[in-house]
Amino acid sequence: MAVVRIDNFTGIMPAVAPRKLPGNAATIAEGCRFESGDLAAYRAVNRAPLESSTHGSAASQPVGRELGPADTSINSGRLFRHVPMGAPDRPSWLLLAESPSGTRAMTHVAPTPVAGDTHDRIYWSRSDSYPRVCSAPNQAKVRGSQPLATAPRLGVPRPATKPAPTANTSIVSQASIITINKTNPATVVVPGTSTFFKVGQRVRVEITYPSGVNDPVGMKSVAGKEFIIGSITPASNNLTIQLRGADTSRDENLEPGSTALLRRVFSDSDLLSRSYVYTFVTTFGEEGMPSPPSDIIDVADDIPVTVTFTYNQQATVGDGYTNIASFRLYRSETGQTGTEYFLVREQGIANGVNTTVDDKSAVELGELCPSTEWAPPPIGMRGIGLMPNGIMAGFKDNAMLFSEPYQPHAWPDRYRRTTDRPIVGWAVFGQSAVVATQGRPYLVTGSDPASMSLQQLTLEAPCLGNGGGVVSTGGGVMFPTQDGLAYVSGGEQRILTQRQIEKDQWIALWENGMEAVWWDGRYIAFSTNTNKPTLCIRPMGEGVEIVTLPGIRGRSPVRDTLTDRLFFIGTQLTNTNIFNTICEFDPQLDASQVSAQRTNYRWRSKLFSLPKEESMSVMEVAGDLDLSLSRGVTVSVLTPTRGSRSVTPAPGQTAVTPNQQAWTTNQMEVVFSQFIADIDPFRLPPIHAREWYIELNGSARIESVTLASSMDEIRSV
Repeated sequence: MAVVRIDNFTGIMPAVAPRKLPGNAATIAEGCRFESGDLAAYRAVNRAPLESSTHGSAASQPVGRELGPADTSINSGRLFRHVPMGAPDRPSWLLLAESPSGTRAMTHVAPTPVAGDTHDRIYWSRSDSYPRVCSAPNQAKVRGSQPLATAPRLGVPRPATKPAPTANTSIVSQASIITINKTNPATVVVPGTSTFFKVGQRVRVEITYPSGVNDPVGMKSVAGKEFIIGSITPASNNLTIQLRGADTSRDENLEPGSTALLRRVFSDSDLLSRSYVYTFVTTFGEEGMPSPPSDIIDVADDIPVTVTFTYNQQATVGDGYTNIASFRLYRSETGQTGTEYFLVREQGIANGVNTTVDDKSAVELGELCPSTEWAPPPIGMRGIGLMPNGIMAGFKDNAMLFSEPYQPHAWPDRYRRTTDRPIVGWAVFGQSAVVATQGRPYLVTGSDPASMSLQQLTLEAPCLGNGGGVVSTGGGVMFPTQDGLAYVSGGEQRILTQRQIEKDQWIALWENGMEAVWWDGRYIAFSTNTNKPTLCIRPMGEGVEIVTLPGIRGRSPVRDTLTDRLFFIGTQLTNTNIFNTICEFDPQLDASQVSAQRTNYRWRSKLFSLPKEESMSVMEVAGDLDLSLSRGVTVSVLTPTRGSRSVTPAPGQTAVTPNQQAWTTNQMEVVFSQFIADIDPFRLPPIHAREWYIELNGSARIESVTLASSMDEIRSV
């Protein structure tokens, strides 16, 4: 007497022989969803509704666009679910063009790291081009029929030419003398606009006499001589300046037609050595690295300096920097910590020669130039994404690159960290990240880009594919390797699937173009290869639960973080007319829905091997079965092939004659197959066998299956 009972269903374990599998494990698990140990089906994939869009048509765009209801066929592109800043009720789908066919790279998209970003920016990267940035509400650059090829390149270029400063000494170092008073000490009157004169300055009185006067005598005691300013007194619209040590009380008046100037006299101690740099600034207020410094100019602190440089707009735009809006001028000042550059002013930029004036004293200067190292990310950087503390990261070849915190346009070279093998992908968990390479993985730790540390791990786990399989679970990172699915966290590094699937079996399942996502506690890797199924892997204790989804082919999976719904571009869905459009995986029920259409699963048990041949003639299926609703499951019983024999069906049931109607797989034959829609036990055709498989096909939720040799045994379980 024998009883076979399955009441805690799970997935496949190809590495274990069918006879040695645990009693609840499967040899086939297609489209299965296990809920609290029950066998269930996923809800049927639906075409996702697209929000109404007035920003363009379905016409293909070279870089990207917003999707709308007209987009019924999407042949290529990377999906991104954009949630406008401060407007979570108005999300939209953006489609970013992928790298050209044949390249290993993918397009990666990231939201802004800037809190309360008024520009509502998004960022994306791909290996064949430079990273880009867009302000999402800007129809001309992100949405609509205009291509995103006009979207600005991420970063701000460093100016190639140095500025040219010129001191304006002729303007501010002299003034016309209106009157030379006959006083002791002598005083002169100059226009009230001559505010550049200060007490203590050295000045010279310069008098030009009429050419017809042979021997002029007017104000001879001060003509051509230097004095120190003793005081300055406003008088009406003029200034009266006292010349210390001068006495004009006995001088003759100036001859008619004479002119006089009061000119500053500079000594070496009055002059300061300065240089200038300038930076470009974008429409987002992003600032780049400063230009090469100007030639040094010696000038007094209060002498204005005119600074010029030439801006080649055509060349800058040609390099992808299409949103340069202004420039900032900085001036060198020497202090206790050395010579640094401080802000003079910001000014709109124009194509060609730009001119500005530095007329500020040292105390009037602005902030220290913050962007000395703010280089743009390199061409070909990919994998752009967010890390904690406002840091963006990406990679190129074997280098991990990090941005300045909350400055996603600035990528200092000194933040670069290298690995010993090329990087395939990376993902964040908690405050850390895992970098998957063509060799061993690395653990990235650090709260600031300057202190980032890359620790090579001991796990031999070269990453497969193009990085699309590298996924964060929140507590760690999973990625595909030659040996199976790897998992790395702060305290763990192992091949999750090692006990369930062998290396060659894993390679037979995995496809390098797969793109994965972590959703509902599962690692779901979407396949576009008709010969490779989509995989669904759920960690369970020390192992995993593996299910294949052969009826679903797709790419570009996206988890909507606001609703916890999973979307993807379906490329081939069995028994549907959905093709190349946005689909929802296992779609949630709307408020008006009580139930949803389910896909069919196929679950086959382990090979149950009995001590001797038994006649297993009674079965019971417990679950959500209802004959009136046609809610049931097709139950099949299989045994190893043993040649031709006739099987007698039980009353009212259908048996399969092995050598006439039986379907065989790996030397197995179906000895019974019937649709069951109630929970009452039922009889099987009389057949003796030692080894048995049980297979279930359907969509009803199944709690348990029992196979026994008698009704009494069924009742005793």
